[in-house]
Parts: sequence; C-alpha cells; structure tokens
Amino acid sequence: MNGQERFQAELGQIRNYCQEVVNNFDSEVESVEKVHEVCSSLRGMVGRLFCVAEELDDYLSGGFTISEEIQSDGKPLFDYINSFRRKSVYYDLLIFDEAVQELKRVLDESTDPHVIAAAYNGLGHLYAVKKMYPQAIYYFNKVVEFYPDNSDGYFNLGAAWFNLGSYDEARHYFHQAIYHHPDDWEAYFHLGRAYDKLGIVDSAMYYMQTAREKKYGFTGSVLVSG
Repeated sequence: MNGQERFQAELGQIRNYCQEVVNNFDSEVESVEKVHEVCSSLRGMVGRLFCVAEELDDYLSGGFTISEEIQSDGKPLFDYINSFRRKSVYYDLLIFDEAVQELKRVLDESTDPHVIAAAYNGLGHLYAVKKMYPQAIYYFNKVVEFYPDNSDGYFNLGAAWFNLGSYDEARHYFHQAIYHHPDDWEAYFHLGRAYDKLGIVDSAMYYMQTAREKKYGFTGSVLVSG
C-alpha cells in the first residue's frame, strides 16, 4: 500500500473500533478499567496514524521537517547543532515517559517499515532533545536500518555525533544524508562545520559555500571558525 492507502486503513481501524465500543459499551456496567483500556487502545491507534501521516506529509511536501532547539549549556553556539528533525508534534503533547511508551507501542503493533522507522525517529528525537545522545544514536540507527533511504535519519545521526564531539563520525553521516538528499543545504552546512572542527579548512569552506548555493542560489564568501 502507498502512504495514502495506509493512512486510510489506519483511520478505518479507528472508526471501526470506535463504532464497536459505542455499540457494546454499557456505562452502568463497564468498569473504570475498561474505560482506561479503551483510551489506551485509541492512543495507540492514533500514534500509528500519526506515524503514517509523517510519511505521507514527507512525500507531499518534498521532505518538510520541523527543527527543535537545544540549549548549549553555556558552550559557544558553534559547538552545537541546534536542531534535530522530525515531522510530527503529536508526542509533544505527552510527557517524556508517556511519549516513549506510546512510540514503543507503535513499534510493537506495526509491521510497516516506514511506520517503524518514523517511530524510531520519534524516540531518537525525544532522547536527543534531552541530550541523551547515546540513546538517541541507538534509535536513529534503527531508523536507517528499517528505512535506508531516510535522509533525516542520517542527518540526525550526524547531529548527535557532532554534539558528542565525534566530528569524524558526524562527517560520515552528513555525507550519507547528502547522498540520499542532494539538495539538503543544512546537511552541507553542518558537514562543513564538521570539517572545520577537524581542521580541514578547504573542505569546510567548500561545503559551507555549497550550502549557501543550495539555500540561496548564489555564491559568496564563507567564513569558518579558524
């Protein structure tokens, strides 16, 4: 099934489940536990729906992503990458532990590799914004394992390794992000930053210049940190 068909199928399951609950539910008989069970099931279904919607949105918008800022802990801004990519804000409505639980529920219940990859990316994002980078890297690796063409997974791996100070690893993953999305100006820019951190100034200038050309469509001088 394509993305739209998967979305319609998930939406149909929610509709059928709600209809079944309405037909069979007796408010005077059903227990509080049953109410919680219904709510939990619906949250899991909606979680899967949002994961499918992420892939559909990515297809329709040509790779639209949302960036999340990360505090720098007083270190120079240039020492950090300030964004990780994900496409849905649904899990922002939940506290951290609840969001992790719901995404893991999606992993348990889905067999679609695109949905699984989106859930892994959501988990990686949750840990990354809390600066728990080893855990984030684990989940971002799962993204590219289930969806090898996902450029955002490689970008996020590069960002996580960069923030850990492992610039050679970051360079590798930004190259992969560019391979899968050649017009990703942001990946070019951060690849240039990684080269700058490694002291390879010519490459740093080249990739930062390329980022400028990709984003603005014109050439110009680029300064590196030195």
